[in-house]
Amino acid sequence: MLGLLDEFDKAVQEELEKGAKTWLLAYIRASFPSKRAAHVREIHTLFAILAIEPELLVLAQERFTTWHAKALSDGHDPIDASLIRAAIDGIWYNEMFGLSLPPGEIEGLLQRLEDMASRE
Repeated sequence: MLGLLDEFDKAVQEELEKGAKTWLLAYIRASFPSKRAAHVREIHTLFAILAIEPELLVLAQERFTTWHAKALSDGHDPIDASLIRAAIDGIWYNEMFGLSLPPGEIEGLLQRLEDMASRE
């Protein structure tokens, strides 16, 4: 499981290197890569691991705490940063359970969140 979290951290860093202006914008882009089939498998793998070994949840919680701190340190209003991160996480969880919005709506929502995260 730590490998999946490390891969996500790497994906965020790659988005920053590609030119994402803020950590929060990189988080959005890394959360929803263009290779969606592989992304959905990663989501299912992560939650399957947590279901089998719930003690690993503590490690995931620590990583999410770190990510939240990075989102808040970007210079955004703390409420906006928390809102963006919660929205991304909510979309992610909905996809895991097959409850996602239609693709056009997801893309529009992600674009709006990117716009919010790009404001300085």
